Amino acid sequence: MSNLTAILMRVFDPQNGGMTPELAPHVLKWKFAPADLARYEELVAKSKGAGLTADEQAEIEEYLTANDILAVLKSKARSALHQHTPAA
Repeated sequence: MSNLTAILMRVFDPQNGGMTPELAPHVLKWKFAPADLARYEELVAKSKGAGLTADEQAEIEEYLTANDILAVLKSKARSALHQHTPAA
């Protein structure tokens, strides 16, 4: 995990609340565009074969950081929805 991701995980800590239940469903719909997924898969395949250039290594690390941030935001969204669900 990058230092940036670690910092943002503390900022977006799901245990600290802060996301409204109205925003949460929208955040849960966020995902990578098909072109980004294809590029990431291309980089992963290349990393297993010939290897990556320094620029490609930096690029794949940026995809991983973006994925980490998205995972934290989605966790926060699920937490917001869970906290605001009326008891049955």
